[in-house]
Amino acid sequence: MRVILKLSVAILLGGTLALSSPALAGNNAPSQAVCAAAAVMSANAHAKGKSNQWADTILVMCAAATPAQPAGTYGSPPPTSPTDQYGNPIPQGSPPPTPTDQYGNPLPQGSSNPNGSSTPPTSPTDQYGNPLPQGSASPTPTDQYGNPIPQGSSGNPYGTGSPPTTPMGPSLNDFAGNWLVTADKTFLMQLYVTGSTITGTYDATGRNGTLTNGTLNGDTLSYSWVQTGTIKLNGTGTFRLTTPNHMDGTWTAGTYSGTWSGDRQ
Repeated sequence: MRVILKLSVAILLGGTLALSSPALAGNNAPSQAVCAAAAVMSANAHAKGKSNQWADTILVMCAAATPAQPAGTYGSPPPTSPTDQYGNPIPQGSPPPTPTDQYGNPLPQGSSNPNGSSTPPTSPTDQYGNPLPQGSASPTPTDQYGNPIPQGSSGNPYGTGSPPTTPMGPSLNDFAGNWLVTADKTFLMQLYVTGSTITGTYDATGRNGTLTNGTLNGDTLSYSWVQTGTIKLNGTGTFRLTTPNHMDGTWTAGTYSGTWSGDRQ
């Protein structure tokens, strides 16, 4: 058995005996099989109180050919690439970005993604779902007349969302201007804000008149009117804005009554 083992080791070492020269150690690293055989031969020789110069030389060469493991890396996972607060990789050497809220304002130190996830927040929108420009603050919501909607109210008054819980009605200024009014005929009406009331005039062939004491109750304007010219009448009437540029109304004059509507000019 010993003869067979020595013969096998000698065969393995046959092609590498020339490697015993220290000058060749850096250029001719022995194979793993040769190193294993040399280890067996060296162990057997030392067990008998002897030494095997060839086997020990091969083992020195094997040790010199094995790269040293870097200190402190045993079992350590490779470092991960640095990421920002949303999990996106940061380019090598770049400092981590300052986290911001959905309006582009810096978040205090220690704050995290305002959406509470690793994904970046969606584009900020106003209360109607319209995108806000980067860095914009939330706009003050208004109704269709431009009046501010009280805090806590929601909804687009034009129908793309729920109606505001506390809508603001039109103001006297929303009625002021030039209107083309149609009743049994069409005529031009001019309305003005006078103090806290609406006054005005209208002009039609043979029917000229004035409006006075126009007061606002909710979204309805109530007024008195007097007509001069060929047909003389007086009475009361109302106007209600259905859109900022259209109004519908009623009029009465004694036992007579009717409706009229107007479009802003």
